[in-house]
Amino acid sequence: MPTAVSSLSWEQSHLLGPPISILLNPRPRWRLHVIRLGAVLSSLSLLLSSFARESWQLLLTQGCLYSIGGSMAYYSTFYFLQEWFIERRGFANGVCFAGTAAGGLVLPFILNALLERYGAALTLRALAVSTFILLGAAVPLVRPRLPLPPKDLAQKEKEPLYSAVHQEKVTVTKMAKNLKLWVFLVANIGQAFGYFITLLYLPTYATSVGLSGSEGSALLACMNGTLSRSRPHLAFLLTLSATGACVLSRVGMGILSDKYSPHRLGFATMLASSIAVLVLWGVASTSLVPLLVFGMVMGLASGGWTSMYSEIINSVVRDDPSLASHLFSTLSFTRGLGAVLCAPISSALISHPFAGASRHTAYGAADGRFGGVVLFAGIAMGIAAGCEGAEALLG
Repeated sequence: MPTAVSSLSWEQSHLLGPPISILLNPRPRWRLHVIRLGAVLSSLSLLLSSFARESWQLLLTQGCLYSIGGSMAYYSTFYFLQEWFIERRGFANGVCFAGTAAGGLVLPFILNALLERYGAALTLRALAVSTFILLGAAVPLVRPRLPLPPKDLAQKEKEPLYSAVHQEKVTVTKMAKNLKLWVFLVANIGQAFGYFITLLYLPTYATSVGLSGSEGSALLACMNGTLSRSRPHLAFLLTLSATGACVLSRVGMGILSDKYSPHRLGFATMLASSIAVLVLWGVASTSLVPLLVFGMVMGLASGGWTSMYSEIINSVVRDDPSLASHLFSTLSFTRGLGAVLCAPISSALISHPFAGASRHTAYGAADGRFGGVVLFAGIAMGIAAGCEGAEALLG
């Protein structure tokens, strides 16, 4: 059930970006109100989930309501990020995404201690209160750099240029005609396929080749910077190094994207990720140490992908915050779509094992069940690298 709740929340938050953007782009005066409402809903959902007694109640509160509130605050805030940061926008974007990796190190220790001492209900209530306090302190600091128009654009029905319908048509038309954007969307989905399939099956694969469940969790920690509750001392060391790699990757990729072509960076990181999957995982990883190396390399190479979004967006829409927020939600949506689709695709691949591959490789281990998954993940990231390489050559 915890996995189902977290999956629903994560996937829904990615898919909610476009409708929130469509609603708010022509209504700039709504943004701060939506951020405040999102902060309240996020805190309220955690509080309500503490009273849940059935699984559907957890899905409704933590899975659904929390993602709605979080998405309202998250996507609305991105608009102001585009306004405030011009020359170092990639760095600012990287810092924002690095915060999720850093939080993944600190919060599990706190929550695990609270769960063991006070139980789930009191822990959720404490989390709800702390979330409300922290967001309540942060929200007043979020403000626009540019003055708001004197009247809501959506209300100017007599001026077609400013009508909400016309503005959205201009937005969609601009983006739909940009071939480089379509190529990047393909790369974005390819990266999501490769990255999330690896996240999904790496612990299962580790168990299938004889490693313990805690070692499988440690592998996931190395790749994603998350804490394993099993073997806490080993998990802490692995997670500390993994979190450092994730933070370094996300901040570093943001800084580099301010100076160099994000498409060249995307090509280099996706090529490294594809080779890591096909070779480090596919050929060399049937024991713990090579898999740990693979997890670290994969996290370092792929962890900073989203930090390039700001410069990708800037290359398409320049300095229009409304178009930028619309495109950011589109990029998040396509990446979320890739994450959602990777589950049924990988399930189909698992059901058709490789025949004849060496048992000493991932392609033939566990009777070849993971061969298709490894190959698909590597090819998906190879396609992403090809798309980014083509865009880098085209300039």
